[in-house]
Amino acid sequence: MDMKSMDDLDFGDHDFERFPGLFDDVKSLNLENFEKPINGTIIAGLRYFRCLEELSKFPAKYLVDIDFECFPGLFNNIKSLNLHLCDRRQSRSGKPTYGTIVAIVAGLRHFQQLENLSIEYNHLEERRNGMPITGAMEGDYSLNHLKTIEYVNDFDLERFPGMFDNVKSLNLHIPSQSVELTNGIIADGLQHFRHLDQIGIFYAGDKRNGRTCAIDGCYALNHLREINMWYLSGSEEEIQLVEFLLRNAVVLEKIYFDTLPYGLEAEHVKQVRERISLLYRASRNARLIWQ
Repeated sequence: MDMKSMDDLDFGDHDFERFPGLFDDVKSLNLENFEKPINGTIIAGLRYFRCLEELSKFPAKYLVDIDFECFPGLFNNIKSLNLHLCDRRQSRSGKPTYGTIVAIVAGLRHFQQLENLSIEYNHLEERRNGMPITGAMEGDYSLNHLKTIEYVNDFDLERFPGMFDNVKSLNLHIPSQSVELTNGIIADGLQHFRHLDQIGIFYAGDKRNGRTCAIDGCYALNHLREINMWYLSGSEEEIQLVEFLLRNAVVLEKIYFDTLPYGLEAEHVKQVRERISLLYRASRNARLIWQ
């Protein structure tokens, strides 16, 4: 039995204990559009999915409300987790969605076999309006088993030593309204991914409005073998980021750059490519690929 989607299942209306073993063989569960109260539904229901390996469209705000300690081992077999961060228009309280750090740190430590983590942001209007999405959370948590992270924005990584030591693949999705988030994750953040092999950086929206990529400091990316960057505009900040990555990724094998977006003058595009190519040639013998 393999239920790929449980969108229509109302956990609150089912007395699961009356049907022992009914969902024992379910391996994949999709909770998209699931907006029911948390403690008596997702937790009370998920404990009956004993062999669940993949959980997608899980509303991340619910992780904040879960007393994981009350359900030891509940998520031990989950290998793939997709967190869906709703905006305030989808929040039952009508308030901005807080707790990203709480969800990812306090919650994910209970996913002992997690290998793949993806995080979806529907909207980031809260950030644009000056209201933070994340709150820092103290603690010492380890996610050394995690292999892949996608669409991660802003962590206070220094608070969680060793948490991402074994992550090998990192895909950064930086929304157009999250200009100020670039600094921490790309420069300060990457030093916490000690065995990273591949990094992808995707900028959404119009890059010509300007971004910042402060890269002061000494960071070791000796293990990084592949870099992918999409939608370059050729800003000075981007050039600095490229230079930083090339300088620190001493075993780099491949670096991919997407073709520059439409709307830029041909001469500007040519200059940007020439500058990046010079940086690349001065740094190492990795393959430079324009996509």
